[in-house]
Amino acid sequence: MNESLRSLEGFKEIKDTFYKLHPMAQDDDGGLGMVDSENKIPQALKDLMSKIAERTLKGQLSTLISIPMPAYIHLDMTHLNLQQNDCMFSNFLTQAASMQDPVERMKKLVAFCVAGLFVNPTIT
Repeated sequence: MNESLRSLEGFKEIKDTFYKLHPMAQDDDGGLGMVDSENKIPQALKDLMSKIAERTLKGQLSTLISIPMPAYIHLDMTHLNLQQNDCMFSNFLTQAASMQDPVERMKKLVAFCVAGLFVNPTIT
């Protein structure tokens, strides 16, 4: 099976279109159901509330806005992984560099800029 088609396995067909919904879509209108299987969000809330209570009891009310969110609830991708996602569509830049027609070159540059704006739940 083609690799690009394999990445769409499990996606739901949208009637009368060629678009597909993510397997975790809540209904036919779309929207992702966010699952917190590791219970990170309640734990982060407990940690945050304990820091707020600690500073409040010490009378450090002016420092409440500087309490950081726990780092473990953020995306677990490195900076290099994020850069890899940004460079995923660099083939448009390569094509643009070899074109002589400025309009076609501009089309490829715009395609590069726009290509990374969509949400792709298959990228991990």
